[in-house]
Amino acid sequence: MNRSNINNLTMPLLGMLDLGQAPRVAVEAHRVASYAYPGSFAPHDVHPNKVLYEADLPKQQTEDLRARGHDLEEWPARTWMAGGTCIALRDGSGMDAVADPRRAGTANIGAKP
Repeated sequence: MNRSNINNLTMPLLGMLDLGQAPRVAVEAHRVASYAYPGSFAPHDVHPNKVLYEADLPKQQTEDLRARGHDLEEWPARTWMAGGTCIALRDGSGMDAVADPRRAGTANIGAKP
């Protein structure tokens, strides 16, 4: 598993559950990724305090991360490297599907069952 997978799946979920964001807003929100735990592939490298972030992350947030001692590295805005999350939800009013514009995924809602 790519290190950014944990971040790109967790951040939209927290956006929806904790911040009340709509699925599309949560999926398209700015991303950060921690590299402070072992990678999945040999040699399982670790980068303590390393945080990668998308270039369009608000400056106040990057300043806050830096003040907390993180070693920051900038990704391009909306980069594919930040992962690609797709969400499909069903509730009492119907269905919603969202594909992350960072990757080539698509989302489509067909006829209701």
